[in-house]
This record gives sequence, C-alpha cells and structure tokens, in this order.
Amino acid sequence: MLAEANIVALRGWEISCVAMWAVGLWLVFRLGPSRLYLGLYGGASVLAFWDWMLGNRWFFHITFDDRFVTLFRVDGSVEPLWAGFSYGFFFGICALLAVHFGRWLDEHLGAWQYLAIGVALGFLDIAIEGVSVGWLGLYRFNYRESYLWWGVPWTNIVFIVAAQVPIIFLARRLAELMERVPVSAPVAVSVSAGGRRDPVGGAEQADAGSPGWLPFWVALPIAPAGLYAGAFVTTLLLQRLQPWVPVR
Repeated sequence: MLAEANIVALRGWEISCVAMWAVGLWLVFRLGPSRLYLGLYGGASVLAFWDWMLGNRWFFHITFDDRFVTLFRVDGSVEPLWAGFSYGFFFGICALLAVHFGRWLDEHLGAWQYLAIGVALGFLDIAIEGVSVGWLGLYRFNYRESYLWWGVPWTNIVFIVAAQVPIIFLARRLAELMERVPVSAPVAVSVSAGGRRDPVGGAEQADAGSPGWLPFWVALPIAPAGLYAGAFVTTLLLQRLQPWVPVR
C-alpha cells in the first residue's frame, strides 16, 4: 500500500501540472502563432493514453495515490488527470523550444544538440520526480531499491533520451522543410454576377500556396512516435534487468 501523502501537496501537484501545461499552450501562441507549434504541443498533450499503458507492471509499474483526480480508468488501472498535462508540457514544450531556437542550437551544439538535450531532460526528470515521489510520496515506482534514485528509476533517463531525440529531430526537420516550401503570392479575385471568379486588383485574397493546416497534422504524430521509440528501447532494457518488485 502507498503511504498517504499530504492532501495539500497532492492537490498542489495537480494544479501545478495543469498550470504548467497552460503556460506551454500560451507559449505556443506567444512564440508563433504557428500551426506546426500547435501540432507539436497537441500531439504531446494526448500522450496520457501512452502513459496509462506504460504505468503497468511491465514498464513503470506505478502505484498512484487513489485521491488523485482520475482522467480515465481501464481494467482497474488509473490514469490521473495531472499526468496527461505533465506529458503535454514536458514533451511538447521541449520540441517547441528546440524548433524556435534551432539556429542557436545548430551554432553552439551542432548534431550533439539531440543527445545533449535528451540527457539533460533525463536528469531533469529524475530531479522533478524526486520531489513528487521521493519527497512528497504522491506515487511510487515499484522497483528494487538498487534501481532507484530518490525513488525514481534511473532507467527513466534511457526512456527520455530515446523518446526526446527522435521527437526533437523530427520536429526540427519538419520546421526546416516548411521553411523551404514555396508560398505563392496571393491572387486577388472577385466573384462576378454570374458566379465566375475573376482576377482583379483588390478584392478577395486567395493564397493558393498556403499549406493550411498541413503543418499541424504532420506535427501531431511526432510526439507519439518518439514515445513509441522510447518505450521500445526501454522495454528491451527492462526485460533484461527485471527491476520490478511485486505490489503488496
């Protein structure tokens, strides 16, 4: 059984995760507005369904405090509401910032940026979850002690690196591709009395070269694809290590 955590800390954690996600959404429009950014953030924000699967005994093997607000429950396994928001921010905002500051990263880190960012985020996750798990006791990873740092599995670093590297790489490549797509000059058209659309100087603007919502739809599956890669690599590692302990 999970020891009962302070209810103020529990609700504060939930509110903080939702608030951070809202800040990330604000940044999407503050740094853009861009449909590519919105697609990256939207794709990361639906990762709660991935998190529910990874929380099972063959991966994270998590026990949550049962007082968390529940997003959904399937076959007795719970996905807390805050977890979906935390995934959205952690995976979405990193991809967004990597795209936005891409030129700086290229100049200062070059190709090493992907590994450097992934490793830094892996250790950042240990620090963040060290608070929520090791200090506040809001949930528990059911791993043997030798695999835990401040209550958090060190294998999470492998998971985050393997997930973030393809996410950031694909996001950067998509952004560069969109920059190279030629955009036609707007064509001024008007509708005549007979319903015929004629080119004129000054009426409606039909931007035939605009990509529309294509950047959004192409960016949307990037975060889920990266998480799939991270889960696959980490599953192979965990299968070899067998770090779990049974829940009592």
